[in-house]
Amino acid sequence: MNTNLIEKFRSLSRRRLFIFGGIFLAILVLVGAGYYYWGWRNDAYRKGMSAIERYEELMRQDTYGGKTPEETLKLFVEALKKGDIELASKYFMLDDNGSRERSTARLIDFKNRNLISQMAKDIEERAEPDLESRLYEDDFNFVLYTDDKQIGAEINMEFNHYSQVWKIESL
Repeated sequence: MNTNLIEKFRSLSRRRLFIFGGIFLAILVLVGAGYYYWGWRNDAYRKGMSAIERYEELMRQDTYGGKTPEETLKLFVEALKKGDIELASKYFMLDDNGSRERSTARLIDFKNRNLISQMAKDIEERAEPDLESRLYEDDFNFVLYTDDKQIGAEINMEFNHYSQVWKIESL
């Protein structure tokens, strides 16, 4: 009878040990997953910070442009007259990703449709400062009027504080 009792106790101890081991293993897995998630979140935060720092560095290096909106527009028109799309695209402000892909693609489209020289001529002859639509000090607009005195196009300029030059925000 004693041996049966001892066997039951051993069986019960093994079962408890197995349950305890399973619970301990589950806790370890949860702690490991939490640690992994915490590290992933902090790493994503650091990458976000470095993306901002990277963008600021790109903005500091973006020195194509003039000290005035008029100077930047003149440089842009000169590049268009030469048919130099790569240079002309450098007068555009960087987008949030640090690229000028959309503005470059738009200029390439104009070039493919043989509209670059007309665009340069229109800007040179028709662009007039629009001081009334200026929203703040670092914002400047030009408007291009049609023959019947309607606004045909607008060019929005933005001052790049990092490199101290005016850039084309939109065209």
